[in-house]
Amino acid sequence: MAVTPSTGLKSGDSVTLSWSVTNTGTVATPRSFSDSVVVKNLRTNQILLNSQVLYDPNVAEMALFQPGTSRARQYTFNLAQGMDGVGDIQFTVTADGANNIFEVNAAVTPETKQ
Repeated sequence: MAVTPSTGLKSGDSVTLSWSVTNTGTVATPRSFSDSVVVKNLRTNQILLNSQVLYDPNVAEMALFQPGTSRARQYTFNLAQGMDGVGDIQFTVTADGANNIFEVNAAVTPETKQ
């Protein structure tokens, strides 16, 4: 994942997170899913942002997510104003954060996520 700007980030600034999601399965994604984006202030232990970034294969620019392919993803938001946006900030992105896509391995058995 990349964070822009990568240095000099201040409370209230616009931030863009960029990441890539790869379909390592054996079939195309059958439906939409959302990547989970969480921004946390480690100084206060406060969640500043908890959002979902939709991937919809019905939108022409997105299309079905075929096996072995990757998709560039990004999300832009403003960091919290004032003291909430000051300190060590943690950015976490989880692909298919709600587990909407059933995942199987090459033997076509369910994968266990831990």
